[in-house]
Amino acid sequence: MSGRTCSVPKTFGYMNLALGLSELAPPFDDLDNGHSPTLDLGRMSFCDPVATVVLGAFVATAERKTRQPVALQGWDPGSYLSRVGFKPFAGYKDDFPRKRMDSDRLTNLLEVRNADERVEAQSEVLDVLDIQHEGVRTVLGYCLEEMLRNVEDHALSPVHALLQAQYYDNRHEVVMAIADTGVGVLQSLSVRHDVQDDESALKAALRPGVSGRNTRKQTNAGLGLTVSSALVTEVGGMFQVASGDCVLEVRRSGQAVHRIRNTRWPGVIVVMVVPRDENLNWDGTFRKVLEGIV
Repeated sequence: MSGRTCSVPKTFGYMNLALGLSELAPPFDDLDNGHSPTLDLGRMSFCDPVATVVLGAFVATAERKTRQPVALQGWDPGSYLSRVGFKPFAGYKDDFPRKRMDSDRLTNLLEVRNADERVEAQSEVLDVLDIQHEGVRTVLGYCLEEMLRNVEDHALSPVHALLQAQYYDNRHEVVMAIADTGVGVLQSLSVRHDVQDDESALKAALRPGVSGRNTRKQTNAGLGLTVSSALVTEVGGMFQVASGDCVLEVRRSGQAVHRIRNTRWPGVIVVMVVPRDENLNWDGTFRKVLEGIV
């Protein structure tokens, strides 16, 4: 059965995540009734890894729940989405396979299912982005490991962790994004903590020792989000976590909350924007953050 048409905003990425989700308004509730949506890409002129994991998680969930390919209206075989291998997630054969050029500093859209794939994904991200500095690799590798493992431990998602990353040379920054469509932060934390809404749940999730149900071990130190967000912001980056109707943005200067309208994101979206500056004290930052939290 055909469902609603979701129009992708002209510009969609980490800089307007809440607004982009509000405009896209993915109808997750319709999927349980077998209604397969249409994704209208006709207006989109710019997207980044945040948009690809969001759109990829949505169409993959739709395809797996309805057992129908998601109609892609206005599909451009030469687009950014095509370059990162988006189409198979919507239920189609990839019609634009190509080898990665040496000048490319972006990964494919990856679905990460288990520990072995986590290791492979971390290596691919760091290698494709040409990150050689050991301190940078340690910090970014830690953040990727923790965010990907969180999905495996907590999400109960019909789609495993979707990951994509890119290095933007003109801004000298790395953008890494991970998304799932599982139970979300509020439901996960409410098993063990008194959280009333999405905003309070997201803020609680960034505090040390706060963790939800761990489906693999039944226990968790609750430090993954805390340490990762602190590492990213300590080096001058930006950390975003979105779930339900809320996007929590964290910078060194503090936190900001952005509301998602017209829809709820059922799982979790994590965004890490990190300066690629090898002159920063990466090793010292890692020690400082761990000593301040653990």
